[in-house]
Amino acid sequence: MKRNRHGFTLIEVLIALAIVSIALAAVMRSVAVATDDQSRLRDRRLALMCAQDRWQELRLAGQPPQDARQRCVQGRSTFLVLQHLGTGSDSQPQLELSVVAEDAPQQSLARMQLPWTTMQ
Repeated sequence: MKRNRHGFTLIEVLIALAIVSIALAAVMRSVAVATDDQSRLRDRRLALMCAQDRWQELRLAGQPPQDARQRCVQGRSTFLVLQHLGTGSDSQPQLELSVVAEDAPQQSLARMQLPWTTMQ
């Protein structure tokens, strides 16, 4: 006696479901990684804007800067701009600006080292 097979057996459906779930898990992981990377790039870009803004403020003030820490708000993100006036390799004054996230100050997001003499 021959049976006509129309449709899938239960084991075939379960195997197909397992394959689809593995593929969806991989897609979700790649989306999460891409989102995390975009967030990190956004934070670095905003931190660089903070450093550039502080550089312009100091340049326009025209006075030698003191070591300081300044809060910088960019949208929903808050950063700290750390400034230090030291000497470079050629014994010329050099301004160093370092930007960190306010909630994670151990990781520098942007850093600028510029000679102070060119600002005057």
